[in-house]
Amino acid sequence: MSLEAVPLLEGPIDSEQWCSMGFKTTDHKAPASLRGAVQGLLWHWEVTDRAFNEDVSLIVSELASNAVEHTQEDYHSASLTVWLNDGMLLVCVHDRSKKAAEPNTDFLGEGGRGLIIVNALCSERNGYVETCPDWDAQGKVVKAWLQVPTGNGKEVAVPTQSLTDYRPVLVNA
Repeated sequence: MSLEAVPLLEGPIDSEQWCSMGFKTTDHKAPASLRGAVQGLLWHWEVTDRAFNEDVSLIVSELASNAVEHTQEDYHSASLTVWLNDGMLLVCVHDRSKKAAEPNTDFLGEGGRGLIIVNALCSERNGYVETCPDWDAQGKVVKAWLQVPTGNGKEVAVPTQSLTDYRPVLVNA
């Protein structure tokens, strides 16, 4: 059964736009569904720079794929949150695995380059990547910040601090 990515929460709060979606880590098609949902969100939010949107799609795919591949067997759900505010886009993936998200430095081995790609894309977009424990230290949140291109008519401001009070929605599966 394929996952249909459906927003769990969505809304504008002042100038912010955000959406959270739950997905099953047992569904290997989830990253593709999430990619499509995020593309729709970006267009809905009038973020229309094609190259930027392709970069965001790749980031969503890599982070969701990591959750699908590396989440402990005891936890079968994760969440993706996309947040647009003050010219910055934040893509967060929350899972219940305590295993740290680390890039593979063995360039001859298979896999493990997703975080390297995500870091490079965020750096090119005046952003960064951070990983932190979730609110109860039972899992982690991987956050990718990107600056939205100015051609979208948005004010651009680099955040001075991370969104430390981020509380993702996690669907019980």
